[in-house]
Amino acid sequence: MGASGSRESDGISGGLKAEYQSSLKLFNKNERSELEKSFDAICARDIQTAGGISSTTSHKYKGFTLTHLQKFIGSKLPLEITKRLFNQMWLHQGAFKQPEDAFVSKEAFIVTLGKAIKGTPEEQSHIIVYLSTDKDASKGIARSDMRKLVSDLLKSYEDLLEEQVEHKRGWRLSCTDDDNQRFINYIMREITEESSTDDTSLLTEAEVQSWLHHTAMFQLLLTHVLFLCFSQAKPEPLPETSDSTVDFSLSQPSLIPVCQDIPWDKTTSLLDIPSLVLLNRHLPHQLRLQWRFLYSSAMHGASFATFLSHIRDKGPMVILVKDSGGHIFGSFVSESVDLGPSFTGAAQCFLFQLSPNLGIYESSGKNENYAYLNIDQQTLPNGLGMGGQLYHFGFWLSQDFGKGHSKGTPKCTTFDSPQLSSNEEFEFDVLEVWALGPPAQVEKVDPDAEEGISESILDKDPEAQAILELAGKERKSEGLREQEADIPEVHSLPPM
Repeated sequence: MGASGSRESDGISGGLKAEYQSSLKLFNKNERSELEKSFDAICARDIQTAGGISSTTSHKYKGFTLTHLQKFIGSKLPLEITKRLFNQMWLHQGAFKQPEDAFVSKEAFIVTLGKAIKGTPEEQSHIIVYLSTDKDASKGIARSDMRKLVSDLLKSYEDLLEEQVEHKRGWRLSCTDDDNQRFINYIMREITEESSTDDTSLLTEAEVQSWLHHTAMFQLLLTHVLFLCFSQAKPEPLPETSDSTVDFSLSQPSLIPVCQDIPWDKTTSLLDIPSLVLLNRHLPHQLRLQWRFLYSSAMHGASFATFLSHIRDKGPMVILVKDSGGHIFGSFVSESVDLGPSFTGAAQCFLFQLSPNLGIYESSGKNENYAYLNIDQQTLPNGLGMGGQLYHFGFWLSQDFGKGHSKGTPKCTTFDSPQLSSNEEFEFDVLEVWALGPPAQVEKVDPDAEEGISESILDKDPEAQAILELAGKERKSEGLREQEADIPEVHSLPPM
């Protein structure tokens, strides 16, 4: 079959050797080691010696055949994509007529994956175009072929997460056909927006390259699928709670963050794998590593006071809502929201819709009305809002828990977002919140520092303390503790 242990450099052109050396520099030491192990593992699949005895040694191989690659990848990729990937590797060797026993050298293997995973948009667009079709793609490819490639890679990614559960990073989320179709529609809409031609025409390689210059979502999907297909290493287990410090610099790259602090035996999430991938991609880079579960109305109770007590001073967060009409939508808040009559936040904030369609709506730059939080005011709106203006928010959760609105006629000026909810004024079934990034460091109190001072009732009930402070009612017992302190009555919000 041409994959015996002859010298790996036999028949390799000087040009390919130079490309090989350049491609090696794209990968770090661990990545190079992984790719070399994968190459040996592919070549060692069912190799037969002259005596007919199976050999699984990992000495220097001349290369691997399509059969070897198919056996190595198995069901991780659709058969036609595996064949096209092999063809791209074969063509990098400078040959065009492919014999039945054609083999791919180590150099061609590394060069192809270097371009696919670490290459320029020009190199990646060429790989993407030729992975999408068996036809002559010199004049372009049908959009249906590109759509199928997106669909196949998404399904492969989800299957790989199920097969290699350690890569799920603590998440237990569904991947329905509807979830996947929304993601595929989003990706294809991005291609159409970047394309200079209508939807019925062919998609050229130049248009794919332009698309990759403006969006990285599909490129990331491709590279992570290839990473999972050819990685031999198992990732280190990561803690499920934020109590432990994690060195993320040592963990393998992933499209999804580490999931922490959620009791899956007691609750579920409004998220699915495709929507999580999309939301995480749009976050600031430093917030993409870990998500910490803060609150769910289904688990913690349906009151605005409880909601605020769980999200207060927790830093950046994602808020999700499922309204009574089945729409799922929400917001990313770039920092802890301050109580008061003014908008806070930064231009990194955005609104989104997950169902019935996927959409991310980032700052338009027209104003700075990013995040608003107020309670118990007679002349101002009471609740949490994002974008737009007072009484006309792009996303609004009323203090009258269970109610809200999403104004988008024609669009919310802050985020250029449409109406996100099923009705402009909506009632919601579920409210869910996730904190992003590592938890804030809380200074530990030395128990011996103030001996003889008894514990205050507010120390025993931090939720009551949080509501008092949010309501603007001063903590008069500070310093006096439980000595004849005039503690104001905790504000009680109406039930849902």
